[in-house]
Amino acid sequence: GGEGGGEGGGMEEAPRMYSKVLPGCKEPLFTVPVDEKVTVLHINPKATGSQELKYLKLCGALCARSVFVGVLRNDYCPLPFRVARSMFADILQVGVSCSDFAYDMPLFFRHRVEALLRSSLVELGMDGLLTFTCPNPILNNKGEKEGEGVEVEVMEGGNDVEVTDDNKLDYLNMMAEFLLKSRCEKGLEAFTKGFEEVFPRDHFTTVSSRDMELLVCGTSGFDLADFRNNVSFSVSSQVREWLCEALGRLNDEEKGKFLQFVTGSSKLPGGGFSAYSQRVTVLSYGALNSLPQSHTCFNQLVLPQYSDAATLQSKLLLAINEGCEGFGMA
Repeated sequence: GGEGGGEGGGMEEAPRMYSKVLPGCKEPLFTVPVDEKVTVLHINPKATGSQELKYLKLCGALCARSVFVGVLRNDYCPLPFRVARSMFADILQVGVSCSDFAYDMPLFFRHRVEALLRSSLVELGMDGLLTFTCPNPILNNKGEKEGEGVEVEVMEGGNDVEVTDDNKLDYLNMMAEFLLKSRCEKGLEAFTKGFEEVFPRDHFTTVSSRDMELLVCGTSGFDLADFRNNVSFSVSSQVREWLCEALGRLNDEEKGKFLQFVTGSSKLPGGGFSAYSQRVTVLSYGALNSLPQSHTCFNQLVLPQYSDAATLQSKLLLAINEGCEGFGMA
């Protein structure tokens, strides 16, 4: 690989690819819910064409492969982005509830759901103002909002059913059923079918949606002790300590970029560094003024023998911020 660049099959472009319109399709396969800031991919409710459903079935099969190699071959290969936990509800034969909003639509949960759970309608000044309806804005293929300000019924005759403190939990659960499942039913069915053709649902009788998310998507960030104990080092003890100090200063987003740079995925397997079948290795090589290099097919980080900690940190930051996107820099 080139300086500041990775050699192998990184998938940093995957979220952007799946949120674009693929050949033969009219709509993106996936979308991020309107006004959410956390990148959790949901099946696009508008992706209902035959070609789109074929792609979604393939996506289900790819997710199942991540689980298959992780569970049966102990060779974890998480996707480098998060998908909604609720997408696995049918596979696990569990329903969705308003608690799923906390993971799949965290801002919606914080601003609309959590307050209703914690306070009475009178305290919120909403007594007599809510019916069994909910907002249903969707991003179109140009990234523009559609349906903003329009409320849809979450049950038959919902416009005429008032939300009270006695039935508000039912209301919130019905809203979760609609927003996380019913409105993308065709796409979800295709995704589930593709998954089950690779890994049948009867293998998951004791797996939770959280476990499934870890198997498919891995985990963000990492613990420094896990890195120290489960990575092979072929560098001087001083460079090793400088590297660990530099990693200890990174936030979770930067740690994701570091993982992307070294392994090709911005997420760790659910079992951490010890779960990699190809152990992460740190090697020493290169001119002192060059950037770190990586070989993602082998989970290798190649560090020059830098003269001080500050140089190592600055070179590493430059490499992971530019190299994780595939650019080589001197």
